[in-house]
Amino acid sequence: MPRRFLKRKLPDIHSVLNDNRLRWIGLGLKDSDLFHLNRRSVSMAFGFGLFTAFIPVPGQLLIAALFALALRCNLPITMALVFISNPVTVPPLALLCYQVGTLVLGKPETAFNPQFSWEWLSTQGAHLLPPLLTGSLLIGAATGLLGYATIRGLWRWQAVRRWEQRKTARSDPTRNAAPGPEAPLPRARPDTTPPEN
Repeated sequence: MPRRFLKRKLPDIHSVLNDNRLRWIGLGLKDSDLFHLNRRSVSMAFGFGLFTAFIPVPGQLLIAALFALALRCNLPITMALVFISNPVTVPPLALLCYQVGTLVLGKPETAFNPQFSWEWLSTQGAHLLPPLLTGSLLIGAATGLLGYATIRGLWRWQAVRRWEQRKTARSDPTRNAAPGPEAPLPRARPDTTPPEN
């Protein structure tokens, strides 16, 4: 993981604690794991952030924050990943989740033409909601597990690569050799050609 990049972009715990809008959270934010960048906290944040992004309920940010507080994973990353589901991406994601849900439940697909009214919700919601929730939970769990495993794998790969680079640098004999005195510059030869008249 590009740890230095994330450290530059993410807020630290002191700036969040001094923000007046977040004072109501209080002591929950004082846990250092909520802002710490290590393999466990970042991979858990990716897993639960991606899972929460696919839950088709309002208040995804609050759910992500509660996950992060309860599981002590990186809070800013968890909350940032929720924005995968935004007004542009929700329709295709909802359709994909619905189709996966109908496949899993073995129900025939009905026309997925949502109308945001109480009448439509009372008549069609009972038919559309179970496949939508099932597909959302399955896709959320799959992407969450994939994100968790990918971040852990990338973090480990980078740690092994750095360790190998340090090992190679330590075994390099030219690196460990003591610097010797520099060779003196050769003296300039006196000019022995006769001057021209």
